[in-house]
Amino acid sequence: MPNIFIENRDAWFRMSEIDYVGQFVKTWLAFNAWYRNAYNESQDRKIINEIKWQGNPVLSKLRPMLEADSEEAEQFRAEIGQLHYRLENYELHSGKGAEKKRISLTSVFLKDKPPAVKTETYYGYVFNIERTSSQVKIEVKRTKGEIVVLQQTQNKFDLAGMEALAQFQQNREDCPSDFI
Repeated sequence: MPNIFIENRDAWFRMSEIDYVGQFVKTWLAFNAWYRNAYNESQDRKIINEIKWQGNPVLSKLRPMLEADSEEAEQFRAEIGQLHYRLENYELHSGKGAEKKRISLTSVFLKDKPPAVKTETYYGYVFNIERTSSQVKIEVKRTKGEIVVLQQTQNKFDLAGMEALAQFQQNREDCPSDFI
């Protein structure tokens, strides 16, 4: 008589494995629902950039937990360490065949703080944004002659407030219509 426990060994083994992808998707969906509700943007990239550059409840809770000396913070860091250890010992791959590469947290560059300065050049203007812990400094210069056309310091980035400035209105007429 066949032994159904031995014959079903592979099926039982598959059922005992943890579904990491399912857990990730459920967590991502919860995070996605939170930020879609908390931010007015419709594109994920714009919302994620907003999260990186502005304070938010998640960052406000996590940063102290990474830096504090409390028992709760120690436990949090220990759990992150345990997650890191488990992920390093679990084989995650991207690509197929010869392009298959192991994904590892040790090969991912994580900044300990978001970028403090961002500079971009568009249509003959240089935009410089410097973010500190309490302020956002915005400076716009013309590339020709290095003339400062806008300088503003805000407690948090406020596009509507910046657009209301006389300096902004004055220089808006010089900009191409697709730039604004």
